[in-house]
Amino acid sequence: MMNTFFNCYPFNVISWRSDIIVDFKRGEKMKKNICIIIALLFLAAGCSSVREKESLTQPPAKEIVKEEVAAVKATQGTRVLRILPPSYSGGGTVDVKLSVAPLKGTSGIILEETPPPGWIITSATPPWIKNEKGVYKWLIFEKELKDFEVIYRLNVPAGEKDKKEFRGIVVTFKEKSLPIEGDIFIEEK
Repeated sequence: MMNTFFNCYPFNVISWRSDIIVDFKRGEKMKKNICIIIALLFLAAGCSSVREKESLTQPPAKEIVKEEVAAVKATQGTRVLRILPPSYSGGGTVDVKLSVAPLKGTSGIILEETPPPGWIITSATPPWIKNEKGVYKWLIFEKELKDFEVIYRLNVPAGEKDKKEFRGIVVTFKEKSLPIEGDIFIEEK
């Protein structure tokens, strides 16, 4: 039995046969990054996973119209449609729905959503996996993804005024980076 040791910055990989042990040197932040890398490898390999299906206690302020869902499904590729309520109130909450229609054969999707600065996601179904400077990320993967929704609730800071912008992208292995479509702006009540 041959024992090999590879020193790979910023972590050590020690391998005996098919077992791999990762010795982290960089703490919690590095552990999160490695978890994301491992999840992306599963995404690329088409491995399956079971997604938890939970629901928020309160439905979003605006429901998706059947014609919008049909339009998303009729396209040639992965599409994500954002549905926002017509307005917001400073100090209140806003419910947002992302309707995802993956390209046939897609095994994984990364969603990156950027709400207005200072607006914080308090709950999401499925839960987001990472928040970096106000950019929330979801990683959803199965052997072959079917249509699904991401629903999240935001706390709006007190005193917010004017029109606010949402931005986002969807990333897949086959199609790379695509913009999230649908509602982009929300106005104060």
